[in-house]
Amino acid sequence: MDSAAATILAAAIAADRVTLARRIDALREARARPAWGDDDALNDHVATCIHHWYGAAESVLERVVRAFEGSVPAGERWHNELLDQAALELPGIRAAVLRDPTRDALRKVLAFRHFFRHAYAVSWERDRLELAVADCLSAAPLLDADLDALLARLTAA
Repeated sequence: MDSAAATILAAAIAADRVTLARRIDALREARARPAWGDDDALNDHVATCIHHWYGAAESVLERVVRAFEGSVPAGERWHNELLDQAALELPGIRAAVLRDPTRDALRKVLAFRHFFRHAYAVSWERDRLELAVADCLSAAPLLDADLDALLARLTAA
């Protein structure tokens, strides 16, 4: 990757990270409200925050994989394959974007996102939603660390 492409990718990742941070802030704020867990509208908002955070995380990974490899996985399992591909070290192309613990943590949030997208008439169970919040809040700093490392490599290139 030439320096101009690396600079453009780094700028796009930085912008995406602002969105990721906003989603985590909104999630923490909603969860701090006294009605958390007992208010259906608030629980819907919490679930939506998790969904949108994962969508932003996946967009970052798509952008990075496309920039280095030229395309992203396709097909029925492309979401999981994207995580696996981002965790691969590709000698001569790029270092692994995700460490294995980050990939595994993101996979848990992806599972919730999949449930969210297909659960049209669900009333959120507090325990299930709390687990999804915990998964998201655990994945966020891992992803941040991996993106920090990626940005360091891009700016050094």
